[in-house]
Amino acid sequence: MSLKPFVAGRFDPTGTLAKRAYEAIGNRILRGYYPLGAALSRRQLAKELRMSFLPISQALQHLEIDGLVESKPRVGTRVRVPTREDVLERYGLREALETQAARLCVAHVDQSSRQELLKMGFHLDQLNASSTGSDEDFLYSVHTYHMNFHLRIAEIGNRCWCSTGCSILPRNSVVSRRTSTPNSRRR
Repeated sequence: MSLKPFVAGRFDPTGTLAKRAYEAIGNRILRGYYPLGAALSRRQLAKELRMSFLPISQALQHLEIDGLVESKPRVGTRVRVPTREDVLERYGLREALETQAARLCVAHVDQSSRQELLKMGFHLDQLNASSTGSDEDFLYSVHTYHMNFHLRIAEIGNRCWCSTGCSILPRNSVVSRRTSTPNSRRR
């Protein structure tokens, strides 16, 4: 199983154990393996990932910066439950970014990129239509494809803008992944 889809853009010591732990824990949170509010034991994570406490602690610190977990003294670390305000703020920001990305994409798209987006959109519609009653791994792959579709729109619109805006979108995907259902997702 590849753990590469989770990228929040803030932590990039390539190839380190901490990076591997960060990706593994982040993916498990996004896939729902660790549900919202679940306690995360450093000892258990170290055992599951076959690592020492140090890379696990470093990974959890960066996941806290990204807003996926929260740590409190004498309580421990838990998967963060987004507040209503978090959801509204992130969806508002995401809406603004995606609207701008779509506007720029329309202004800069060439025929081959237009065909690529049409093909991706059609494929995404097929994935969404077949996702009812699917297992979590399939739903996660649909969500990942959906995010890649939006990132591709931003990339076509303007590569300079994408370097700033695209680093925000994956963090916002935490909220959309954990608060949407297959039927409420839209392109």
